[in-house]
Amino acid sequence: MLPIYYDVKREVKAKAREILTSIIKSYFIFHEDSGNDFSYLFPETIYYSKKEKCELAAKEIELWSRDRFERELSPLHEHALYKILLWANDIEEDYLKETHESLFFSDIPNYGHPIIEEEKEDETESISNINISFYLEYCFRDYDFLDVHEYVNFIDNSSIHFVESKFHINLNDYRDLMPVDIENKLFESTPTVGKSFIEAENFVLIQGNGEVQMQKKTIDISNSTFGDNSNFLGDKVKQNKVIVTTNDSLDKAFEELFKIIDNSIISNPNKQQANYHAQELQTAIQERDKSKAKLLHSFLINSLGSVSSLLTIGQFISEKF
Repeated sequence: MLPIYYDVKREVKAKAREILTSIIKSYFIFHEDSGNDFSYLFPETIYYSKKEKCELAAKEIELWSRDRFERELSPLHEHALYKILLWANDIEEDYLKETHESLFFSDIPNYGHPIIEEEKEDETESISNINISFYLEYCFRDYDFLDVHEYVNFIDNSSIHFVESKFHINLNDYRDLMPVDIENKLFESTPTVGKSFIEAENFVLIQGNGEVQMQKKTIDISNSTFGDNSNFLGDKVKQNKVIVTTNDSLDKAFEELFKIIDNSIISNPNKQQANYHAQELQTAIQERDKSKAKLLHSFLINSLGSVSSLLTIGQFISEKF
């Protein structure tokens, strides 16, 4: 199954998935004559430099839409699904103009007709609200996969760590959406071993391979694998002045994380979601499920919203594997 996020009513989600499967099937039937040319679904330079990986992602979208396993999508898969939905939107609009009927939503009550104000329901509660906009809203937690070029170009005048902190992302998650030459330049030329000095106020540094020396202004990370991608629990936590070591880093890190969430100014529903993602993230790290941990880290950042600048622990996940 492909993801439909947030608290969408069960029967609405079931109907939405049924229609989404039909939309995706229609796309692949429509493009059968082109063989395995899925170039429309990906940025041009990505498709032709990583053709095998793109073709696999496209085929997986079609297969996953028909099975019953819950799963999250990588940025590459998200890009393919997004472009399929844009294709479906264009086809749907043209079909409506020509026939005054819907191609994909013919069994949706009142589809294409305005709903009287007093009859409106919350968009997650009514099947009548299923349309292309519904999928664009609920199949993606964010659209970062569309802005990879902007993040990468921003590094020219800053650093990987700065960009990841500013935009609350882990660039490593988006490597599949970078041209090969850019990917190599960005990651192979970035030092990962040696001594790093990071300017900061007092804060907690989480490191998986030894005790961390913490100073007022300059932090010396000797023999660290963090390099330019150092990650911290900051601001709110830094006042506690805790030094975290290998043996107790995981428990202490999440103890402080839960404090940040509980003391934050975000809404109670967002706090509940953030706490859930944090708990799942801790479990994923303990179970050494790296892919799940990276996804949950992204979900946690999104749940925290404006408070997410207090948290960048992506590299900590990498250190645990």
